[in-house]
Amino acid sequence: TTGSCTCTDCNDGYSGDSCMNADPCVATKDPTDDGSDGNFYCINDGTVGGTTGSCTCTDCRVGFGGNSCESDLAPTFMGELHNLVSNYVCAACRVGTNLMAPGDIVVLSQTDYSCATDGSDCAHIESMLSTKDLGGTIVCEVNRGGCVLDGAETRRMMYIDGKYLSAGSSTKMTLRALTFHKGIATIGGGIKLVNGALVEVALCTFQSCKATKMSRGGGAIFVSTSVLDVVATAFNGNEAMSGNGDDIYDLQDSTTITVKSTCPEPSTTFTISTERMARDNCVKYCESKGGSLACINNESENTEILTLLDAKMDLATCGEKDDCSAWIGYSAAMPGRSGGWEGTCASSFTYWNTNSIGGDSNEPNGGGLATMYMTGLEGKVAGSWNDVPESSSLPCACSVRSFPTAGRPLHTVGDIGGSSFSYTGCVPCISSILPSASGADGTFYCINGSVGGDKGSCTCSCLSGYSGDGCATADPCTATTEPSHTKGEDGHYYC
Repeated sequence: TTGSCTCTDCNDGYSGDSCMNADPCVATKDPTDDGSDGNFYCINDGTVGGTTGSCTCTDCRVGFGGNSCESDLAPTFMGELHNLVSNYVCAACRVGTNLMAPGDIVVLSQTDYSCATDGSDCAHIESMLSTKDLGGTIVCEVNRGGCVLDGAETRRMMYIDGKYLSAGSSTKMTLRALTFHKGIATIGGGIKLVNGALVEVALCTFQSCKATKMSRGGGAIFVSTSVLDVVATAFNGNEAMSGNGDDIYDLQDSTTITVKSTCPEPSTTFTISTERMARDNCVKYCESKGGSLACINNESENTEILTLLDAKMDLATCGEKDDCSAWIGYSAAMPGRSGGWEGTCASSFTYWNTNSIGGDSNEPNGGGLATMYMTGLEGKVAGSWNDVPESSSLPCACSVRSFPTAGRPLHTVGDIGGSSFSYTGCVPCISSILPSASGADGTFYCINGSVGGDKGSCTCSCLSGYSGDGCATADPCTATTEPSHTKGEDGHYYC
């Protein structure tokens, strides 16, 4: 009544004496929850924020994006990549149908991306991908590369347009660990930056790209009224037919270009030892390679190590389940041990084999020192962690820093700041089917294995069942009692 009014049964998502307070949003997995009642669709490790009526979902797991982190940003073929990235609108352009949101991270697979003959899965007759004021990151799933944008001598890979404002005024686009191969255009055979674009190119390779116009140039990169940072990137065999900037052409119209010799963070690569040893010896082994026991910062790096481990270890012969794993640089808290990552590793990532992720146990429950399981073990989630005593004899997973090495001077036109060289060292070796590929130019003969290392010191880790130079030799088959081995593709055959 007058003087003693009350307000009860607030609408969902509101509270307070007069139901005037919008409550913090709550994450759900129901796609119909739009935040109007405080419940908001937020998945794939997204962090829900905001209050009722203005909910947000941020910090998606790498490879996902969108308003609710619902969009898969890991394209496996060219059409998917185009639909995520190409937002440029013009009369002759094809615009993507599932565009990434600003700031999203698109993760490419280790494969070749190229346009169909009719160009129906690409942006334009001149460019595979075309963007306008689109910020975010396009990155290979591993820093060692293997994600190839192949222009197939028909078009450039990327056209990147800013806001038609001052140089560097648009949102930043980062291109990381990508190979730009055989792109061709009148200017900027690999990528063309115009109208205030802000771009970082890191750990990339520009290989055999060409600009055909007999004025201007930029065989690999053409830049106008934009800002470009080139970090630890290699340029090989690019050509401007005009003779102007085989590698980079600066139109010198308020453009800023800087070539940097540093490795961007994280600047480590991972290796797995062939030998088995106790953990203390693994620490020494990794240090002897210029690194440390593996420091794992996220799911992507965990998967990268798992891929190397699966290539190195034979499931059929590794022994007991605990033996089918490798040491990493983490330890669980135990009596007398505080636990955590080794040395200077600042990661907070863990991935123990637990019931909650489908495992048959709840680790850590034993020796406290972490190891990573390989793929294919019953009850053990691939890439998940176990803990064992320090005396266990296992391979070592190491984090090894890789520093860039200066190659030839870049062929450029314009005012290029920094250290204008083609850099290798952070840039990965690329596999080749040619037996003559020695690794001297970064391409290495490796057909049944996983290529690794840097230019001049490439390696080829053979798949199970193969050996020899380039992993080209098929090994004698070995009998197994596992009925699923009916084809012998890894050298083991049910007989």
